[in-house]
Amino acid sequence: MPDRRRSNEGYRKLDFEECVLMFLTRLWRKEPFKELGFQYGCGEETARRYFDEILALFHKTLVHRLVFLRSPEDVRNMNPSHVQEAFPDLLFILDATNWQQQKPENFVENRLTYSAYKHYNSFQVLFGTCAA
Repeated sequence: MPDRRRSNEGYRKLDFEECVLMFLTRLWRKEPFKELGFQYGCGEETARRYFDEILALFHKTLVHRLVFLRSPEDVRNMNPSHVQEAFPDLLFILDATNWQQQKPENFVENRLTYSAYKHYNSFQVLFGTCAA
């Protein structure tokens, strides 16, 4: 049996399970696409394309199959008014994570974004879903 990592001049097509694992790795560890391509033997742009495909699949199928105990209108009414004004289509936040950033040159910005717990500068990213 030929080595799949050696097919197609060093690159290979990933199985669906590997694409999902790569997608979750990117979300969890914030790995650059170049590193993901190296880890999975598929190349940087291919890793980016697989990530985008799984993200689109997530939005099309998984989010709509989540079970909600309340109607979308009830969930929307639970949001504070300033959130509704800023994000009128937002239903709810799925998850939040810290995204590492470069150290700002401005002292005030550096102080505001530095996390003593994580030991690096970061900003918070929220994953949410919007009404269709």
